Amino acid sequence: MNGTSADSHAQGGPPAPDADDRVTEALWRRALEAWSDDKVHGAFLEHCRSQRRLGVAAARYRAEARASVAAGRDDGHAEIAEKRLRATLALALAELVATRTHEEPTAHATARKALRGLVVLLCAAMIVFSLYETMIR
Repeated sequence: MNGTSADSHAQGGPPAPDADDRVTEALWRRALEAWSDDKVHGAFLEHCRSQRRLGVAAARYRAEARASVAAGRDDGHAEIAEKRLRATLALALAELVATRTHEEPTAHATARKALRGLVVLLCAAMIVFSLYETMIR
């Protein structure tokens, strides 16, 4: 075997982390080290967003918040984790809205629009005909 991720997985072990996993891990370690630094957390969240790993970020922040509460920390660590979790959820919702597909009009909706157009056209024709009749007399 050549030591690839596929070989490791085929032997029953977990697949080796890819480059994105390593970047995610490095950014998360940096966020833990500089817990109060907004820019560091922003870089972690942006990487997770761009790699479609916001679930990973949310899980990390949720775990940090729970661990801080369980440990009885009162240094603001849990509050920062909760704040970051809310930011992660907001990013995820924004991504969902941005990628939402618009439904194609159904045949029923198209027929209804055509019928409305026909009614408007008939009303306009009746008005024109009435004006014509009035002018001729």
